[in-house]
Amino acid sequence: MTLAQAQSFFDAYAAAFSARDMDAIVDAWTYPCLITQRAAAFAFPDRDSFHKNVSSLDGFYVRQGVAKASGTVRQVAEPHDGVAIVEVDYELADASGQRIVAWPTTYTLRRNKTGAWKACFAIADGEVAAWAARGTPLGAKN
Repeated sequence: MTLAQAQSFFDAYAAAFSARDMDAIVDAWTYPCLITQRAAAFAFPDRDSFHKNVSSLDGFYVRQGVAKASGTVRQVAEPHDGVAIVEVDYELADASGQRIVAWPTTYTLRRNKTGAWKACFAIADGEVAAWAARGTPLGAKN
């Protein structure tokens, strides 16, 4: 996976968050998939379970005033054929473009049978820490 390919993938992924297109978000993943953070790991056996999680995350983002997501790929490594490790710097902004929060995330992507890149693993420590530092821990009801 080239840097340009990774940036294209994560541009589309961030655009799906901005558009609140849960189907496009879950279609960027392969299943089962895993998201970890310092204190926990969350396995999603199928598209439906991940859709529920992403819809909940979207509700949290809306409550925080998020209107636009963007991601800048910092680094790509392809340690094996068809496997990429991608580091992304995310930023979420309000409708006026004011930054709400930013964080880094590391993903593992794999090529599927049709050759499309799909995420299968993410390390969410950066996002969890960024929301906690803001005073609105990820998943908070406010």
